[in-house]
Amino acid sequence: MTDQHPVRHPDRVFHQTDALAAALSRPRKHVLAIDDPQYLDVTSLAVLEAIRSRIDVPLIYTVPDRFAFSTALAALLNRGRETVLPIPPLGRSQTGQLCKQILGAAVDDETAGSIHHLSEGNPRLVVRIAETAALSGRLSQSEGKWRRDRSPSVEHTSFRHS
Repeated sequence: MTDQHPVRHPDRVFHQTDALAAALSRPRKHVLAIDDPQYLDVTSLAVLEAIRSRIDVPLIYTVPDRFAFSTALAALLNRGRETVLPIPPLGRSQTGQLCKQILGAAVDDETAGSIHHLSEGNPRLVVRIAETAALSGRLSQSEGKWRRDRSPSVEHTSFRHS
């Protein structure tokens, strides 16, 4: 069995980078879109740099509203045709709406506030917190709404922010 981990097989990464560059060089309109580039690993950054140095393709990337770029990331991303889409954090009511979508029923105001506080309005964290809380029994559904479980066995572990 062959291990396909890119760090162990850099030739495979180079081959895939070449294939992507060739595909993007075809006479069509292309754009690269990257969500949260601050989380790219070293290999992904190298691939992005190789692609951007070979072809002139516009780049769209999303970042948190109050994100500060590192010098290296700023240099890589700011090469001409790019658009930054700062994504502001969700508000408390938007957090509640997202929880309703994820859980299939509304959450009460206190629970929405707790999830909003813990996630700082980051949609990805809202989803993870809501799903984890429901699966672990920290949320229970009553009267058509999800609520924090206030039983003594759950109270000491639920919704702590350190």
